[in-house]
Amino acid sequence: MPDSWLSKYQNALQICREAAESINDTKIELRNNGQRKTSSSVNDTNEHIKKDILNVSSLAENLKIELWDPKLISSKTQGEIERRQNLLDSLMMKIQILNEAFNHGRKFDNSERLELLSSSSGSGEMANNQWLEGDEVKSALQSSQQFHQKRVQVYEEQEEGLHVLANSLNRQKQIGINIGKQADYHSEIIDEINERAVSSDNQLRHLTTRMQQVSANRKKSTFVLWVMVILLAIALVVLALIPL
Repeated sequence: MPDSWLSKYQNALQICREAAESINDTKIELRNNGQRKTSSSVNDTNEHIKKDILNVSSLAENLKIELWDPKLISSKTQGEIERRQNLLDSLMMKIQILNEAFNHGRKFDNSERLELLSSSSGSGEMANNQWLEGDEVKSALQSSQQFHQKRVQVYEEQEEGLHVLANSLNRQKQIGINIGKQADYHSEIIDEINERAVSSDNQLRHLTTRMQQVSANRKKSTFVLWVMVILLAIALVVLALIPL
């Protein structure tokens, strides 16, 4: 059973190639014929190119949505999902090149032509393509392998960067776990200190109450002693006044 996602992707690539060839043909015809090219023909061609770019942009958005559909993800391996994501990234790059060339009215440079032709089945299609001029065919063929090697190198560097990031996140996670353990330990210490502080506060309240009781009893004892002293003095005075 044909894969609908890949079929749509191939359709999008074909639209990209047709739009690129239309843009290139328009520039060549304008350069060769100068002002003799009628404005109506230019407008018709531009409308066709604009429609192609809109169509391929819509296809790319649909491919992006379908790629992350849970049903597709569950039925494909991780490697296949990554391969299709790379294909989608390449398609988005092609659309960006087409938009810039069409909106700014400029020619494709070698790297852009190579990117637009990177999905070709082999060097024959690239060599027979009419919108590569002169020695550009040879330079494009020679740089094709370098281009893909560079892309592989970029992916490897990105993967290495992701590994470094993952290791850093793991270290930070471990640090967070250690901080959590230390926080729990210090929390237990604080709870113990709080319990001892409450116990000490209760003991202090008890001692204060005892001191207040002792002080009250002391005041009562002093009062009794003064009363006894006064009574004894009165008795002595009475005895002294009574004649023997």
